[in-house]
Amino acid sequence: MCLYLNPSKPLTINHTILLDNGYIGIFYCPYHEWHDIGAIYYRKLRFVGYYCDICSQIKKGVNGYEMTDLFLDLWIQPDNQYFVLDSDEFTNAVN
Repeated sequence: MCLYLNPSKPLTINHTILLDNGYIGIFYCPYHEWHDIGAIYYRKLRFVGYYCDICSQIKKGVNGYEMTDLFLDLWIQPDNQYFVLDSDEFTNAVN
């Protein structure tokens, strides 16, 4: 699935915007897996990195497909450096 992204706020790591409005995400959402993964591109189709959602298995519902976001996400840069995202949201959910 290919999407023009519209996040509630930009994803910024080390003062660099990695994901923002108008960026393009090409997502792979495998059945029976607990994640999805998207290749993220800047507006001019420059590859920025991979965004991985940790989520429930995708299920077909009456009105489409459903999944539950499990809060933790992962950002992987082209140089294979990675960052765990949303650990504060995960901690709040566990508490």
